[in-house]
Amino acid sequence: MKNKPQISDLDVFCVVVESQSFVGAATELGVSPAFISKRIQILEKTLDCKLLNRSTRNISLTEDGKYIYEQSRRILVDLEYMTEADAKAMAASGT
Repeated sequence: MKNKPQISDLDVFCVVVESQSFVGAATELGVSPAFISKRIQILEKTLDCKLLNRSTRNISLTEDGKYIYEQSRRILVDLEYMTEADAKAMAASGT
């Protein structure tokens, strides 16, 4: 069975896509560009597909990358809703 991707790696990937650069993503997340690059490499290896076309000037999504981005964004939004719902339930119960 394949390893499952880490949620944090999906988040890094989405930030890279949305900022359209590794440096921009690194700045937004408060980490180094090398860290971003390593996490993307790990995610690509885990998923066994290339997610991004890279050049010195820009990045673009591969077809697999487009699909993975859409799914990752959905997972992260669902996780955010779940976290908010859990926090509201805890507040309502007084715990």
